Amino acid sequence: MKDGFDGTWVAHPDLVSDRKGSLRRKLGEAASEGKTAEEVRVEGPSCKDIKVPGGTISEGGVRNNISVALQYLSAWLGGNGAVAIFT
Repeated sequence: MKDGFDGTWVAHPDLVSDRKGSLRRKLGEAASEGKTAEEVRVEGPSCKDIKVPGGTISEGGVRNNISVALQYLSAWLGGNGAVAIFT
């Protein structure tokens, strides 16, 4: 399947060109770039598939995810809509 995620979120407009270059190197030409929503078919089950070939779940990864979630929650409750993590 080539339709679906081929983008990213950036916190500042100055980061767009950097992220765009990284995505192009990793993904090649964007799969859905230039397509209308009607042309892109993403089914529910494929959105739930979070498997990464060769990927594993580690204690460090879980701890990092929890840390990031708590930092975002703290910032959000404190009135900030965006927050820099581990800068």
